[in-house]
Amino acid sequence: MMDIHEERILKKVCDRLSAERIDSSIVYLDRNLKRVSQSLHVGDVVIEMPWDGYIAFVDLEPGVNWGHLCSYLAIPLDDNEVIEYAAQMPPFLKTETSSFHLLWRGIRAPEWAVVITPT
Repeated sequence: MMDIHEERILKKVCDRLSAERIDSSIVYLDRNLKRVSQSLHVGDVVIEMPWDGYIAFVDLEPGVNWGHLCSYLAIPLDDNEVIEYAAQMPPFLKTETSSFHLLWRGIRAPEWAVVITPT
């Protein structure tokens, strides 16, 4: 069950993506707060945090071998606009641990494609 904080983040993700995209995607959240100007190397992208907030990873084609279409979302604590970064690689492919955890599995996303990451 999601807490109110995660529900707010998921709403921002859903507001950014189309209903069709969210229904077929798997969304993961890094629950660690990122600080303004923090430089993050996740998957195959580098994100310079424009404000304090969180990073979500959206697998847009679950069940397909990597590199395929996916994105990272910088989600602000306040009402700033969510920023989407197009990518090809997930955050958990080349590491033994990951701070990304399942937030949402769309109704058309296969359950077997969910990645459970060790903490």
